[in-house]
Amino acid sequence: MSPRTTAILALVTLVLGAFVYLYEIEGGADRESAREGEKRFYPDVQAEAIDSVELRTSDGADARFERTSGTWRIVAPVVGRADPMALDAIASALAQLARAGRVRSSPGDVAQFGLDDDARVVRFRAQDGDHVLRVGRATPVGGNVYVRADEDPEVAYVETYRLNALRHDLDALRDRRIVRLEGEALVELVIDASAVGGARDDATGSAERGAAARRASSPAGPTVGEARRRIVLARDAAGPWQIREPIRAQADQQAVREVVANLEYLQATGFVDARTSEVEAALREPMLEIRWRAPADEAADETAGDATTEAAADAMDDRAPGATGSIRIAGLVDGSRLVESEGRLYTLAPERLEDFPRSVDAYRDKQLVDLDPDALARIELAFADGTEVVLARDREEGGWTASGRVVESDAVAALADALATLRAESIVADAMGEAERAGLGLAPPAVRIRLQTGDGAPVLAEGDEDAGDEARVGQGATGIELGRLDPDRGLFARRSGEPVVYALAASLAEILPLDLARFAARYERLETPVDASDSPGAGNAPAGSGDGADLLEQ
Repeated sequence: MSPRTTAILALVTLVLGAFVYLYEIEGGADRESAREGEKRFYPDVQAEAIDSVELRTSDGADARFERTSGTWRIVAPVVGRADPMALDAIASALAQLARAGRVRSSPGDVAQFGLDDDARVVRFRAQDGDHVLRVGRATPVGGNVYVRADEDPEVAYVETYRLNALRHDLDALRDRRIVRLEGEALVELVIDASAVGGARDDATGSAERGAAARRASSPAGPTVGEARRRIVLARDAAGPWQIREPIRAQADQQAVREVVANLEYLQATGFVDARTSEVEAALREPMLEIRWRAPADEAADETAGDATTEAAADAMDDRAPGATGSIRIAGLVDGSRLVESEGRLYTLAPERLEDFPRSVDAYRDKQLVDLDPDALARIELAFADGTEVVLARDREEGGWTASGRVVESDAVAALADALATLRAESIVADAMGEAERAGLGLAPPAVRIRLQTGDGAPVLAEGDEDAGDEARVGQGATGIELGRLDPDRGLFARRSGEPVVYALAASLAEILPLDLARFAARYERLETPVDASDSPGAGNAPAGSGDGADLLEQ
């Protein structure tokens, strides 16, 4: 075949391919879209332009919804926020509604299709005016339903599923989100259970009485006054949350984030529109009140007190995200918690109360160590019997070595990961005397651990030889002391140089070595140790000398 013939055939193939693509594929999609548009009852209506809908719900309520500034609200038979997804689905169903076929009939024949006074009527308003859709009986065959749009003399039918969005009861069309806030905008959060008296539920009261008794019997005494039951959390200038009341301490960032997220996504199980005697009685049994504040809300706060009318209450509902607000969880109504927020009442699953801890300890920072495990370069262990072990990361090989010992690198890597993110389960006491610490195995500790990031440079700065415990830890290093294991309370620990005593999870005793025997059983290889001068960890302090000795002198 000549090159000229080949070129002509290639050109023909290219043109044919372009025709198939442009006409059959892209053109086919356009033609299908045009055919679908011809079947639509309201071809000029866009779902985003529908700003009012009236319909009878499946439970017989005549409801009206309006959209203002992009927000759907229910204005009859009750007033409040509407479920945005449900109303957007209704608007989309109406705008996109397309006929599956037509029935030739005169206007006088509509009763046989259920389109007379028995028809379900949906009214809505869009940019091109008001519209009426009548929904009648199901067709005898085909899974369709008869409809009539506006004053069209013809009766049509549509596929039944296209009207599913219109078949909901009233509660399903109401917004079940109890509060509207933007967690990242908050600067203050108040967890207030100070009004709770004998009305608290038995399980909660029993747990709190038990916690108070344990604190009272602690050698150091209670760390926090449980009777106050009011916790104030606030962001500092750098962003992290701090506890301001009843003590001043670093907050557990994750715990606060979880509470804020639980507020943001708190969903009601139902709505309470009538303040019956039972409802009023439940409101007099407050379990918890939560209040929040954001900087942008100062102006909103000034007008909030004037919300004495229904219109003013609605205006409060429409405040921007981050607006100052509150929620109050009260007693039980028909087995559900009663919740009040911005003047509206909801019901809530009883167990959701536990999503909002009422003990200050639940919000205290229990992160003893917060380092990047990959940045951890050195682990120094000083056991109570005087033995020291220095573990170092081999940056070239990526594993771990020990001075004078042969260790399982992967096992030590798991130890490093656990130590770098060490977190306690509870706070035992804010401070203890030496005798009390001795009872917990912390005076002296079973093991002192010093963690260092970076390149293993000396921890103590020049001239700091006489510095105290806190200075000994130094820049880029963290010191931890471990005590004895109590199977019920956990593994006692504290940061070097700090008074707070923590309890770690008891399971961590399987990872953290409390003595040399347990270290050897878990982390050493069963072979003859190599000479320290030949080991990859040479240069680290040998056992019984160097930096490790400083740990025992603390």
